[in-house]
Amino acid sequence: NCPPVTLLSRRLLPDMLRRENKSALINLASFMAEMPFPCSSTYNTTKTYDDVFSRSIALEHPGKLLVNPDKIDVLSVRPLYVTTPMTFQYKGIIAVNANQCARGSLNKLGVDSYTHGHWFHRLQAQLANALPIWLIHTAVRRKTDQHLERNKKA
Repeated sequence: NCPPVTLLSRRLLPDMLRRENKSALINLASFMAEMPFPCSSTYNTTKTYDDVFSRSIALEHPGKLLVNPDKIDVLSVRPLYVTTPMTFQYKGIIAVNANQCARGSLNKLGVDSYTHGHWFHRLQAQLANALPIWLIHTAVRRKTDQHLERNKKA
């Protein structure tokens, strides 16, 4: 996750800044960048890097967010569950589809430096951040243990 975001940004940003037209840099992070989760330390860490890297670039190239607009808008997308092959096409009540996430993200381009991609994911993130971390970890750990136990039997 980290090298492609860094190297592509380093390679493309100078060209984007030289263009006549406005450009956008959109990096896909994850809600998991907002707090630690068990059994996903590498994923969490790399998505945190992607998020902070993107928001730092947004401060260096403020786009429409400040009075003196630059030629580039930068957006970090931190979705929760999106129905994709990576989530095994999960379609539970907390998931949105890829089109909904993309549409919601593009609506925030030039308005914010980060988004959760969809209003429902923003609501879920606010609720999760309001809960005690031990409660979230207990629930996630229980689900992880159930998943691991099911895979052992298979």
